[in-house]
Amino acid sequence: MHDYAPELAAAWKSHDVGTPLVEAVLIVVLLGMIAFVIVGMKSRACALLLALWLGGSACYLHPFWVYAFSTETYQPDELPAVVLPATAAGQEVDAQTMADHQRYFFFQTMSTVGALVLLVVHGPGNFSMDEQQGTTETLLKSMATAND
Repeated sequence: MHDYAPELAAAWKSHDVGTPLVEAVLIVVLLGMIAFVIVGMKSRACALLLALWLGGSACYLHPFWVYAFSTETYQPDELPAVVLPATAAGQEVDAQTMADHQRYFFFQTMSTVGALVLLVVHGPGNFSMDEQQGTTETLLKSMATAND
């Protein structure tokens, strides 16, 4: 868990509030969009923004194509020791191993992007708050048809 409050307080004293403040605002905005998608309010727009954000962050954080054609060795600092046991001893790994792990994380994130794009294309469904009939009427209607 990140400790943003102590970081923000220390940055405020040193007059460098930009980065922690931007991170805190970004986290609040992203959590708000996630909450809107879960509840079903403006879910298509929020899902589209989240898909664009996740797609961009996947390309930035996990560029497997950089490692794929390299002959160097890398110290994978960002990979936990559970994922890559060689990092526990501080050893370096070859480019193919690093590319494989980065490719895994990239496509794992892209699968979430695909789910968000499906939500954008097909909509949130009958039980969302975005629908014209409202959630209560839809629920009562579905219960009435189920009893018939």
